[in-house]
Amino acid sequence: MTCTFEGCTNNKFAPHEECALHCVKGNYQNDSRKSVLSEFYNLLRIYIADFLAANQASNSHNNQSLFNSSSSPYKRGLGINFSQIFRDGDLDNDENRNLIRRTNTNDLIVLHNISFPDRRSKDSFDYFKLLKLFSGIHLLDCHLYIGDWQLEDVSFFFQGCMFYNQFDITPFRMLSNDTNCLFSECDFKDKVRVSPTEINSIFEDSLFSGCRFSNLIDLSGVGFKSEPFLELNDKLFVNTELKIFNCTFEGVVKLNKVALSSLWINDTNFLSNFEILNTEVGKFVCTNTEMHGVFKASESHFSYARFERVKFHDVADFEKAAFGEANKIVIASYPVTTIFRFATFMTASNFKKVNFYYGLDFENVDLREQPNFLKSNINPHNTNRETFRIIKYSFDSRGNTLEANRFFVQEMKAFKNELKEEGGFWDKLVYNVNDLISEFGRNYIRAITWLIISLISYTILLYLHDWYFDNFDYFIWKKLEWIWIFLNDIAKNFLPFSRFLGSKSGFEFISLLFYIWFGILIWQIVVSVKRHTQR
Repeated sequence: MTCTFEGCTNNKFAPHEECALHCVKGNYQNDSRKSVLSEFYNLLRIYIADFLAANQASNSHNNQSLFNSSSSPYKRGLGINFSQIFRDGDLDNDENRNLIRRTNTNDLIVLHNISFPDRRSKDSFDYFKLLKLFSGIHLLDCHLYIGDWQLEDVSFFFQGCMFYNQFDITPFRMLSNDTNCLFSECDFKDKVRVSPTEINSIFEDSLFSGCRFSNLIDLSGVGFKSEPFLELNDKLFVNTELKIFNCTFEGVVKLNKVALSSLWINDTNFLSNFEILNTEVGKFVCTNTEMHGVFKASESHFSYARFERVKFHDVADFEKAAFGEANKIVIASYPVTTIFRFATFMTASNFKKVNFYYGLDFENVDLREQPNFLKSNINPHNTNRETFRIIKYSFDSRGNTLEANRFFVQEMKAFKNELKEEGGFWDKLVYNVNDLISEFGRNYIRAITWLIISLISYTILLYLHDWYFDNFDYFIWKKLEWIWIFLNDIAKNFLPFSRFLGSKSGFEFISLLFYIWFGILIWQIVVSVKRHTQR
């Protein structure tokens, strides 16, 4: 029975319906025990032999001039029969291997729709021994069950390939292609780890173009000369976590219009621009990092973000970004407040129209220029007073008194909350009453409402007082009457108000209290109106 894969004439490898080149692979132990690996090696030799046979005619003239002194039995006619060497020759023979290496340096081999199993270098049927004989290999629509691909002195290009297991990528040479990257439109089902070798930690070329990821991407201890990710869109990252530790990026880094479950950046240098535009990120933690180029995170959404010991050498742009979830109560094991701790902004920082739904901690920042928080929205629940003071001062320094007034109110409310734990009684009273009357001069409607209610209450009390003494000529509590007379006399002696109390016989002290209260309310109304125009 032949392989069911379209166009394949090999015998199927039981119990599969396909041959060893095209069947689904398992782990190394099972495949080795079932002889899948040895059969795969033999069929790959035949596959390469057929590929070389199809290309032998065009190369035979060049080979003739190079090998007329060779004693190899595979020299035939006008050149060397590489196809015959791969099909029948002893590839462990040093003469044959050296012959191929010396004469086949410019050849490219294309491996199409092959399922590569896991391997061990100790095996005699290790298929890497075949691949090392070529200078360039193009893997097209292949399926890889292998965990790494470390081949020196060989250039590679992976196009449309599927990676089923965790795959480790180390610096290797890129085969020239139209996408200018190592992996194009590939699908990584498991973790991807990008790490250095003992002798090389630099990737000269772009890594991924239009690739799809379904798990963790771990970039650790490497440097990138070019942009690592190309041709991204929102369908290529599926519940993907991206970790960038101890890396250096010389080119632009773009993570635009994608969705990440989390993004971790630590001990990393971005020497050019770093863009996270229109991106959905669950948890974003950036620590001990330097942004030498422009940092762009406009119109992105972060469920949680923390920037700690991050230095922005150029513009940091967060315009229209959102941190947290609107109208959602979150119970989490970690803090949900957006935090900028020991962050340094060397130039402009733009937080225009940014929503901080879970609050903002901007207390411990180093600002060389004032930030722009125009039309931003900050939940005061988890925001400290110093944060509001910094933002208020940024508007004051620009002459924007309206926005400064808005954050002045939030600053006072935050201070009022601080007094709950450590303030004295009178401090608490003053700030709570101020907030109650007019929200620290922000709400003149509330102050007017209080004035109207107070006037109505005072008028009703006057009516009740006159009605009582028109019908009764004695004080209800006779023993306390002298106290009431004494308080009224005190009120009469308060000169600023004494001339208004002449018609309030017997009600002078309460009238004095109400007049003082009316004065406070009128002052609050005036302040509130002014703060809607200037402060």
